[in-house]
Amino acid sequence: MTKERSLLFFISLFLAVFSVSGVALGSVAPLEVKVKFVVFENSDAIPPVPSVHQVSKALRVMSKLWARCGISFSLGSYEQIKPEAFGLSYHPKNHSDLRKIRKSFRQSSSALYVATGRWDRAGDLGEDKSNAFSSVADGGPDGVVFENHVRPYLLAHEFGHLSGGLDDVSQEFNLMNHVVGVDTDQLDSSQCQQVRAKLLSRFREWLRI
Repeated sequence: MTKERSLLFFISLFLAVFSVSGVALGSVAPLEVKVKFVVFENSDAIPPVPSVHQVSKALRVMSKLWARCGISFSLGSYEQIKPEAFGLSYHPKNHSDLRKIRKSFRQSSSALYVATGRWDRAGDLGEDKSNAFSSVADGGPDGVVFENHVRPYLLAHEFGHLSGGLDDVSQEFNLMNHVVGVDTDQLDSSQCQQVRAKLLSRFREWLRI
């Protein structure tokens, strides 16, 4: 092997080792997503969950999971509201309720996350055990609504639906697997590319430049 070929070989090996899910280290510009977090307060004065501290911690976990795509998250705003003041229910019952919630608080400058109380399963939200739903990119009104006890991995999963229109997948350890847990922490290069492309086109105002 010539010196030139040897050098090229080791450069290629270096890039392969320091790549994440097919995205070479340093090959993409970092994108920071601003998040608007709205928390429903219960009428009986139970402290809101999650707190601003818990939200900040969740965003750090989300940033770690999406780091392989060059994507991180920061808190743009945090609001505690009484849902009845907006004609909304602390315990949503139907998908139409979730749409109304997203419509009430959406804004073009941030990705929206809304934490409600536990859902009333007597309506069509009781059809399965899902406890978080997002609009799919281009499906609007944009945002994620979730029961306030859900964990950051699920919020990170929903971001894939919200921002890039990613579908659920069957790969066991992929973040977009429908059953989300602490082991579902992988994203592949095509998923990264799809989400980044959507952020840079349709959701560019979410980005902190």
